[in-house]
Amino acid sequence: HINLNKKVKIKYNDLKKKINKLSENNKSIIHISFPKKINLKNIKFNSFSDFGLYQFINENLSLSIICKNNYNFFNSGHIHDDNLGIDLVVDQTPIITDPGSFCYSRDLEIRSLYKSYKSHFVPRTTNMIYHSKENNDLFYTENFFRAECEFIDNKSFLGKITYKNTILYRWLCIKENGLDIIDFSTTDCLHKYEVL
Repeated sequence: HINLNKKVKIKYNDLKKKINKLSENNKSIIHISFPKKINLKNIKFNSFSDFGLYQFINENLSLSIICKNNYNFFNSGHIHDDNLGIDLVVDQTPIITDPGSFCYSRDLEIRSLYKSYKSHFVPRTTNMIYHSKENNDLFYTENFFRAECEFIDNKSFLGKITYKNTILYRWLCIKENGLDIIDFSTTDCLHKYEVL
């Protein structure tokens, strides 16, 4: 298990100021409203950091985040380009879902699509997309961007991908009335989401 406030104490106002100064091309701010207010005090937190999964749960909310720093090809059935992707269920209604291993078609093009960032709600920069390779291998992808948890507490998560000279962040803030998803990069423009 991970300790809350794992690596750094973040100052919300300082981080917000940093994000506000960025160009519109370097950030994306999405607010997903909940149908009713949720109780932030009873959110349970689960961490499976070796596996790369973090989860916030209460009676109205289930939020899972993929944040893998590494994987072992020989101990993994398959790998997707889904780092910093989320799965969100509110009042038993799926809002954002990870297609997972939805497709086991013999059609390698379709399988490749379901493994790619195009089928996952993930932040990516133009540099990352430019260097992505189409891969029709059944179980392997070369598009694995290592992610790490920078900060976590009982209602927020900050994950980071570092790729070559690119740094990309996803900041999730659970509020009583909804979820704020703030994706930003100080070094590159964000790629427009293809699936949302």
